[in-house]
Amino acid sequence: MLRSLTCQASPLVISGTVSHAQQIIEEIWLGKRLQQLIVFRVSHEKALKLQKRMLKHQHEWRVFLDHPRVPPTNNMAERAQRRLVVVRKITFGHRSEAGAIRMACLMTVAETAKRHGHRPNDIDYRLFTKP
Repeated sequence: MLRSLTCQASPLVISGTVSHAQQIIEEIWLGKRLQQLIVFRVSHEKALKLQKRMLKHQHEWRVFLDHPRVPPTNNMAERAQRRLVVVRKITFGHRSEAGAIRMACLMTVAETAKRHGHRPNDIDYRLFTKP
């Protein structure tokens, strides 16, 4: 029997001990819950906008279930941006669009270097000293 339509995850999902059968049940429940949210009658303008977006992208909501390498959250992207946000707050933002673009380029190079196991300062040195 499927669990009720609350937004709580089952204890099995939280603990990370989901059997294949339980995973199928959870996927079915999620699909049904998304369908209910899409057809639920709402009157608020923002709720309608969200509902239309859910309908338009309904086949994209569960990609992480079909492709295990796709994470269910965007936490990695949020973490990658954190350093840039902190720098922007410390420096009170950028004074021009060109400055913002320069900072974005520098941070992109630094983050890419870190992800590939290099030191960002070494990459900067090579960029500025070698043609």
